[in-house]
Amino acid sequence: MVAAGREGTGKSSFGIWLAAQVTRGQLRGAWWGQPAGVIYVAIEDSWRHTLVPRMIAAGADLDLVYRAEVAVVDQLRTATLCLPADNQLLEAAVREHQVALVLDPLLSVIGAGIDTHRERDTRLALDPLARLADRSGAVVLGIAHFSKAASTDASTLITGSTAFRNVARAIFGFAGDDDGAHVLSQTKNSLGRSDLPSFAYTVESVTVATRPGRPRSAASHYSATTSATSPTSWPAPASTTRTSAGTPPPGFAPT
Repeated sequence: MVAAGREGTGKSSFGIWLAAQVTRGQLRGAWWGQPAGVIYVAIEDSWRHTLVPRMIAAGADLDLVYRAEVAVVDQLRTATLCLPADNQLLEAAVREHQVALVLDPLLSVIGAGIDTHRERDTRLALDPLARLADRSGAVVLGIAHFSKAASTDASTLITGSTAFRNVARAIFGFAGDDDGAHVLSQTKNSLGRSDLPSFAYTVESVTVATRPGRPRSAASHYSATTSATSPTSWPAPASTTRTSAGTPPPGFAPT
């Protein structure tokens, strides 16, 4: 599954929301009522200053959120997860902890030797990841950015090769405007319903209590209605508000 959009439209917030739902056993569907762990691979944001406050704001059980790094034994250091080189280690961790997996952003965990603008090369990393999800039964969510173009199909805007949209079984597009209006729309679903509604959401500032103090964060709130409509055209980049995790609407269940 891929969550894609321009900067500040809430795609990472969706990953945090999903993680919170999984750890609380509130993800509707097969995992309802069964709290589970989440391996969260974050490249762009600080765990201490950004991710942990957002997880707290979303209500996640932090005891079930796992930070993924690779130990470089001979150099006594840690390194960023690299696919497909670390696929075996990643699958072992997913199976051991029975977790979901969030890669934010997906592009940053793909090995430097892979040309992510060529479908054949990109599949060397994505196809094994898809097989990992199939074998383990884990939800795998990759966060992706849009290119600077405009299009009527959000899936075609995902930065990189067409493999990012072809391998994913479901794609959600995130859009926002200068007035603070945001909409979440499904643009692909190969394994479920294709007629799911779009959801409007707003961004609100919240205060999160942490050990160093009470930093302010942001929270996304999805509307309880399904009146939002998917954009007929996904515009070129515009100034939007950076968001964080928040409360989903009743019945909201990503596929």
